[in-house]
Amino acid sequence: MTAYINRFGSTYAGATELPITEGEQEIGTDEHVGGAIELPGGLWYNAAGAAATQPMSRVVELTGIYTAASAAALQVLEDALRGLVGKYDKLWMLMGDTTQRWRYARLLSARASLKAGLGAYQQYDMAFQLFSSYWHGADRSSSGVKAASPFTLDNDGNRAVTDAILTWTPAGSASTTFTLTVTGITQISYSGTVADGKALVIDCGKRSVLNDGANAYTSAFTLTASHTIDNWLSITASGGVSVILATDAAGGTLAWAYDDGWA
Repeated sequence: MTAYINRFGSTYAGATELPITEGEQEIGTDEHVGGAIELPGGLWYNAAGAAATQPMSRVVELTGIYTAASAAALQVLEDALRGLVGKYDKLWMLMGDTTQRWRYARLLSARASLKAGLGAYQQYDMAFQLFSSYWHGADRSSSGVKAASPFTLDNDGNRAVTDAILTWTPAGSASTTFTLTVTGITQISYSGTVADGKALVIDCGKRSVLNDGANAYTSAFTLTASHTIDNWLSITASGGVSVILATDAAGGTLAWAYDDGWA
């Protein structure tokens, strides 16, 4: 197998191993919104234009078998899987031998039918609801100081990343103006006071803003008239973007946390 889903949990090393022996999986891409609107007279209108459309909600189904050396050992495997039903966590896909990708998902069900006389052997049919709109690949988290702006945010995947977490920490003085710009695409502004050494955290995926841990999604935070996309930040696939930092603080550090995006 070149790619297969094999674990569910917050970290790959600690995640629960799923039954995959002699199994079948849906590992293709999401189905995307078409954007075609039917008009009178048999004509069609492309509502999405040339832009890429968004993926639709998706449930993936997996079938596989647990085998064990004894009935007691099999029960340990089954209890671990059944205890995950209803939980929201990371669903892991192994690409080839070692490359790991993950996506937020909820295990909706783990169905199993009993076949007598098979010993320590049990097949499960699992259904996972996917939540994030792409698979997360290599970690691109890093940081840079104010004087080094602009910063390049790379993405070696094939899907634009929209859930980056940006953390601004002024140094030497407080900041009362803070703007992040991707020319012609994104401009995020925060005009509140961020104290020297405190963190302004902008979560582009959850669309939340915290100033020193307190909710700061107020009139001080804006997407300016120069902001042209629906997402707060989109890190382009197979390239990335250049982010320009402007602030009145004497110095400071901008940190970013995200992964490559894959379809």
